[in-house]
Amino acid sequence: GASTLLVTYGREFAPVLQAARELKKAGTPVSVLKLLQVLPLPTAGVDSALGYRRILFFEEGTAHGGAAEAFGCALLARGYTGRYEIHAIDGFLPTCTVEQGLRLAGLDTGSICRAVDPAFCGETAS
Repeated sequence: GASTLLVTYGREFAPVLQAARELKKAGTPVSVLKLLQVLPLPTAGVDSALGYRRILFFEEGTAHGGAAEAFGCALLARGYTGRYEIHAIDGFLPTCTVEQGLRLAGLDTGSICRAVDPAFCGETAS
């Protein structure tokens, strides 16, 4: 019944899944799609996303030229007219821990929740 889909793969799946749980508790249900491969993109995964009004792709990689960009192109090629957002690393991150880097890039649980719902104020264990 959710109109928003969160797409990810790899290590980023854990914070995305946690964010989905927290959002559901706060009254904002979302669906999650975990890609098991990114090259080639799974046609079934792209097709299953077409029914959502809003898709947010979270990638612990570069925003340009990555799997999220390829996924967006595949959606457009299939006629997708909803809202598509890429949340990935854009530029350089300073020397820091992985957790700090994910937070700076907007890829930690709290940032994911706020990307879906900017008014989200829940407590998250990033």
